[in-house]
Amino acid sequence: MTMKNRFCFVMAVALLVLLLSSGSAMAYTVRGDFKDAPYTASLSTGGDLLTIINGTCGGVMGSVYDKNNYYPPELQINPTNHNWVEGDYVLVTGQNGETALYSYGELDTKFAQGNTVTLTEQNNGQVDLAGLGREIKDVNSIDVVHAVDVVKGGTRFYSQQFIVSGEGITPKVLNLSDLQGMTQVTSRIKNTKNNVTTDWTGPTLLSTLKASGVNTTDMTSYVVVSGPDGFATVLSMYEATHALSGLYSDPAYSQYDMLAITGDNTLNVAKNESDNGFARLVIPGDNVNGRWTSNVYQIVVYDLTSSSTPAPSSDASFVATPTNAEKGSAVKFTVTPASGKIISSAWWSFDATTHMNTWNSRAVNPTFFYPRAGTFTPLVKLTYTDGSTETVQLTDYIQAT
Repeated sequence: MTMKNRFCFVMAVALLVLLLSSGSAMAYTVRGDFKDAPYTASLSTGGDLLTIINGTCGGVMGSVYDKNNYYPPELQINPTNHNWVEGDYVLVTGQNGETALYSYGELDTKFAQGNTVTLTEQNNGQVDLAGLGREIKDVNSIDVVHAVDVVKGGTRFYSQQFIVSGEGITPKVLNLSDLQGMTQVTSRIKNTKNNVTTDWTGPTLLSTLKASGVNTTDMTSYVVVSGPDGFATVLSMYEATHALSGLYSDPAYSQYDMLAITGDNTLNVAKNESDNGFARLVIPGDNVNGRWTSNVYQIVVYDLTSSSTPAPSSDASFVATPTNAEKGSAVKFTVTPASGKIISSAWWSFDATTHMNTWNSRAVNPTFFYPRAGTFTPLVKLTYTDGSTETVQLTDYIQAT
């Protein structure tokens, strides 16, 4: 090889290395429940995760039941209407299949302290995510999922026990004496609405989940804490099991999410307050107390990767509780995805085909109030994170009287 050819070869190799090391940013997909319809966008830039979700796609969609309506209006999130996002989570997936799950509430600056989750462009073109104790190299997709409807204005009654359940978990009922028998912690938190500071005491949510047989190390899981009035809060497993402080929680006290059974050394049951119930979910990292579930009635753990064996999208199912109900009363739907699949979004019709496009929800596990007596056929259309879809319909499944 001549000197000239050798020089040209070296320069070509150097140019190739330069091109590879400074390649253009690789695209990733943002999809899910945005505004009033499912939305998909392809992006290649970094930035704050919350800003990317809200700025690119116009904000997440939330469903809420008003006490004067039988089915939920679809509402776009805005600065004065954040609470609907208590039912949402965000799943970030890397090119290698690794995932990071966040509840939308822990990202939303309305609630959270402002600890940002950031996507950063690297020299090789890939986009990496890091923040709030989680990280993903080479982001491939960001899915926003409306996991559960948040019911507003439902009938509230005083809870005296709650049940912990989930796939692979033996349901366990816990009452006041059970919670009193666990290690107690105290959080001192200021209520921003009335400027009153309260010492909340009870077991941590972490210890309660462990006592119920939940795998608290599985960060692909999320926890839904519900009250009897239909109010619900989605927590990522990371958020439920780690100390995340807020602006108005005293750092000298516990920063773990808890199930408070006393406020200022007085048992909730002694106060007989329906606002709290015997146990109340207290989140120190929530600056406005907006995600606190009072009258805790049910805790359900959902595992996004309960099966590692992929299967065709043909074996999803759902159940309703109850299937025979008085008109105007709540019917809760719970869906089980196809084996090995992760749900990206869901679309429900609570009566196909008569009310196909009027009685709807985009929650994965919604609640519906049938407005009239009759026999109804619910249907759900599922979209999975791998792009496959599936429709499940149960003919004449619901009887309303």
